[in-house]
Amino acid sequence: MKRLTIVRHARADWDNRQYSDFERPLNRRGQQQAREMAQRLGPLVRSADLLLTSPAVRAYTTASIFAKELNLPLRRVLTDERLYLALAADLLIVIRETGPRIEHLMLFGHNPGITELAALLCGERDIDELAPGGSCTMEFDVTEWSQVEEGRGLNPSYESPRRRFLFWP
Repeated sequence: MKRLTIVRHARADWDNRQYSDFERPLNRRGQQQAREMAQRLGPLVRSADLLLTSPAVRAYTTASIFAKELNLPLRRVLTDERLYLALAADLLIVIRETGPRIEHLMLFGHNPGITELAALLCGERDIDELAPGGSCTMEFDVTEWSQVEEGRGLNPSYESPRRRFLFWP
């Protein structure tokens, strides 16, 4: 049995135009989202063998925060250029290339591809868009990642960061 956790990067800083899309960092809220999500998902993802991430700053930072919060060594966080703004079909290719010793893979990326991948793998065409920092964990009854097929994700579990509302007097 293989386990996959798909994570959309946390909220990015869209206000500062000095950054290119690739260099855009997480904003303060995004950093907090990543910490909260890592802590909330902790029991489910603490066993992750590999955190594979887009090299974009916002995705890599999200993955690094997860590693820190889960007490996983940073050497488990690897970048793959193909994950930057990838489509679901391209993400699936990367997943299928994962080595057989990896039992639990975490994949950090961008919308729309990351949400489309969750829908594709779980066979749920009408899922809501994964929120920034949101995740989907599923299992596959396979022994090799190359055997992962569309619609075969089992027991999907979706998580989203808590929304904070401000009330003004």
